[in-house]
Amino acid sequence: MEIFALVDPNYFVNKRSCIQDCTSFVSVVLNKRMTVKPSSGEAVTYSEPQNTSGAASGNNLSLNSPPVKAQRPKSVNQWTVADVQKWFRRHCGEYYHLYSIKFLEQDITGRSLVRLTDNSLLRLEIVITEHRQAILREISKLRLRSNILLLKDIEMKQKQILQQSTEVH
Repeated sequence: MEIFALVDPNYFVNKRSCIQDCTSFVSVVLNKRMTVKPSSGEAVTYSEPQNTSGAASGNNLSLNSPPVKAQRPKSVNQWTVADVQKWFRRHCGEYYHLYSIKFLEQDITGRSLVRLTDNSLLRLEIVITEHRQAILREISKLRLRSNILLLKDIEMKQKQILQQSTEVH
């Protein structure tokens, strides 16, 4: 089974072409191979290294390697226009085809996404009240998740400071 995605190498030069006139295709094969087919017709294949350890197939961790700490996704304030498009497609999928081009035209990044208001969406020509409310609801959920992560970070830093101060004394 293959999953196809459209990619425009000139995305930042011509944002509208990212949606309307894509020139490259990326085919991701579930057996951990990726084939990139540029518009020139040449195909380049990238494969994940094979598991050479004695571990069971499907598990890329060797028995001797330390566990890998899960990485937190990047902060919403660091999101690019492409990250916002990905979020919009996932969380507001039924409106994506209607309004994604408006988000692209205005260069909505993560920082500006969390600052959007009802009036901002109106200026983006999202005139249907129910659509604005649904999009704002998803943005509010995103803000809440971001704030929770920020508070957890602050708590962890405070705990580290307390531990360091008690070790010194």
